[in-house]
Amino acid sequence: MISRAIFPSALLLAACGQGGAEGGEQASPVSLAEGDTAAALTPAYLQGGWCYSHNVMGDERSDEMMSYIFSDDGTLLYQVNPETEIEKPGTYTIEEGHLKIIPTLRFFDFTIESIDPDAMVLKMAYGLAYWERGTCAA
Repeated sequence: MISRAIFPSALLLAACGQGGAEGGEQASPVSLAEGDTAAALTPAYLQGGWCYSHNVMGDERSDEMMSYIFSDDGTLLYQVNPETEIEKPGTYTIEEGHLKIIPTLRFFDFTIESIDPDAMVLKMAYGLAYWERGTCAA
């Protein structure tokens, strides 16, 4: 794992469940070189289902439990809230290690805090966003 912070991936696995992309497809493992975090964030890495489980801002934790399905062409599908289907279309861009997700998280310019093949913690304006590969458990 490439990390500048300790990342509780086992906790996120329990919170979000495990799994690959929708339809039973499993994303290929990504090889991450030590110290190359910005280069690790690519469309190929993001491809498939992800659970945006929660964010932490200061001492405040906010549970999100929103599922996203990223395609390698810069498009995605997402949930409007945890009870809805993963069917709303959106897009994303990656530029110089910065991730923008449009329209849902368009106000945040995410950068990598820590990343491994099945989990990532992204820095945003005032805190950290925790993501785990696989869609969120219902």
